[in-house]
Amino acid sequence: MKILVLEDEVIFVNLNTLIINKLGYELISIVDNGDEFLRIFKATQPDLVLLDVRVNGDKDGIDVAEQLQSISPDTPVIFITSHTEQDIFQRAKQTNPYAYITKPFTEGTLQRTIELVVQQHLKTIENKEAAGWIQDFVLKDSFFIKTGDKLEKIKIEDILYIEAESKYVVLFTAKKQVASRMGLQEILEKLPASQFIQIHRKHIVNLQFVENINLKNLEIEVGGKKLAVSKRQKSNFVDRLNKLA
Repeated sequence: MKILVLEDEVIFVNLNTLIINKLGYELISIVDNGDEFLRIFKATQPDLVLLDVRVNGDKDGIDVAEQLQSISPDTPVIFITSHTEQDIFQRAKQTNPYAYITKPFTEGTLQRTIELVVQQHLKTIENKEAAGWIQDFVLKDSFFIKTGDKLEKIKIEDILYIEAESKYVVLFTAKKQVASRMGLQEILEKLPASQFIQIHRKHIVNLQFVENINLKNLEIEVGGKKLAVSKRQKSNFVDRLNKLA
């Protein structure tokens, strides 16, 4: 899960960073003004946003949330503010946030709130899935892939390799294989770069599961499957191996 934060107070910048990292989510950035936040949001498409209300610039956090309603209405919003005035709360309420936290707050408060929002958001996605929504997605350390009438969970650490086929991309684990509608490059961007590498226009492999490497034939074996390393990807592949040595 990717999180983007709008916050201009150093103490809360540090606390947000600590908690998001502790939860194992990806912190895209913490910015201190609304215009920059919206620019980064459009470029990165985060899964969750934390918004302070009073920040630098012409737009406050509620103005930002109002714009997010038209840009990405399904993105969960958590407001974090020191303002408890009823009129500010009513303005924020109109943007349909998932939560509203007042400062000062404890580490535990924010951690529990994020976890509950993630759980609520996942439930919303599952409801959309039941209604015919077909988009695959990544949440924290797993892919959720639509298979029939359910979402199949594939833990990233269990993936042996990924193969692009005609209309689908197939994720292989030791126990199963699941076809996704996401493109190979889209999937690659969501994988930890330290663990996965593209070796061919059709294949991404998990370096932890590479069983043997045939440099003469430009071929590797993963999960009992022999996969070719393309000439285009050979240099990058060898460089990664040297770094692991």
